[in-house]
Amino acid sequence: MNSKEVKNIPSNWTITNLGSIAKWGSGGTPSRKNPEFYSGTIPWIKTGELSDSFIYDSEEKINQDAIDKSSAKLFPKNSVLIAMYGATIGKCAILGVEATTNQACAAAIVNDNIYYKYLFHYLVSQKDAFLKKGKGGAQPNISQEILKAHPIPIPPFPEQQRIVDRIESLFEKLDQAKKLAQKALDQFEERKAAILHKAFTGELTREWRKNHNFVCDFSTSFDNDVILFEIPDCWIWTTFGEITTIIGGGTPPSNVDEYYENGTIPWISPSDLSNYKSKYISKGKKNITELGLSKSSARLMPKGTVLLSSRAPIGYVAIAENELCTNQGFKSFLPNFHYLPLYLYYYLIFMGERLESYASGTTFLELSGKRISQIGFPVPPIEEQERIVSILDEIFTFEDQSNELIDVIEQIDLIKKSILARAFRGELGTNNPNEEKMNI
Repeated sequence: MNSKEVKNIPSNWTITNLGSIAKWGSGGTPSRKNPEFYSGTIPWIKTGELSDSFIYDSEEKINQDAIDKSSAKLFPKNSVLIAMYGATIGKCAILGVEATTNQACAAAIVNDNIYYKYLFHYLVSQKDAFLKKGKGGAQPNISQEILKAHPIPIPPFPEQQRIVDRIESLFEKLDQAKKLAQKALDQFEERKAAILHKAFTGELTREWRKNHNFVCDFSTSFDNDVILFEIPDCWIWTTFGEITTIIGGGTPPSNVDEYYENGTIPWISPSDLSNYKSKYISKGKKNITELGLSKSSARLMPKGTVLLSSRAPIGYVAIAENELCTNQGFKSFLPNFHYLPLYLYYYLIFMGERLESYASGTTFLELSGKRISQIGFPVPPIEEQERIVSILDEIFTFEDQSNELIDVIEQIDLIKKSILARAFRGELGTNNPNEEKMNI
């Protein structure tokens, strides 16, 4: 909570810190050198298993000997857990059974005058605050000391219970709405995958081909291992490397102002395509200058170039609406007369997660230009490409509906955050001002 929120709580509430309302502890990891430690029946929970709900089981279990010979501890049912390390910072759970945890989980056993569900929902509401307090580099963490010092508003015990009841009643309705939206979105994605498969195996245009006699106007040579599935006789299998030019990008040094200030050349990074909903892109968050372009490995690419993010993450796709360049997180396909940019765009969408199977790397997966050039590409005659793109454009007009569903899901999550914020300011209409303030 910030200072303004603290001032606005009801007069019969009090402010204290998390260390004052619970007994805090953390777990440990029994030695992996002794497999017998992991042959028991006692749940042993890791931070990746925290899902902002109750936990009744765990992926791994340990025995009593493992507890006796490590820093693992058995926490009682209704203990509240919160992740302290890495990407899971702030994730929470309530133990539905007695269980142990690893050292990345902090566990709170609440005092008698604190409702454990009240603490749980409050911790969930504070995730962003805990993320900001995280310390460290690639794997930031929060300590128990940071947790214990964090402020918490405490209403009278009956009000804690009413707040939880109101939160859970509102969340139940929102979760049902989110479930229905997610189901509809999943069904759309399944239909989309099936339609794309029909498009690139020729089934989508089978009837069209009966009335049109076109053949590909170029030849190619390839190894049999680029053939991913059967295609019509009038199509050919080739590779990206044979049919087009693939280029990477670059980043001018960020500490040289002349490379960025007043730049007019659009410069795209993968983050510009996160949640991007259009097929075409004209600019990103940053531009670079002519000098910045000349002093880096970025290349100015023409309109119609198809951009594919090749790392962090792999698989974002867009088409250049005008001349632009990218950072090194892309491999881009220059346009030519053998394929339509939209046809290639849809094919890369179709390939989806399969693209990752061509990637390599230890810190993160990356698609190299060489590896991309070896990926198989089924090419119909241009006239059939036009027909395929026309059909897909018409069908995927409904994709706007899927984007609306995504917006609904995101809006539900925002509403839940707003409910939690209001709950801990006493704004849900449940407070009884006649109830006495608690002494902590």
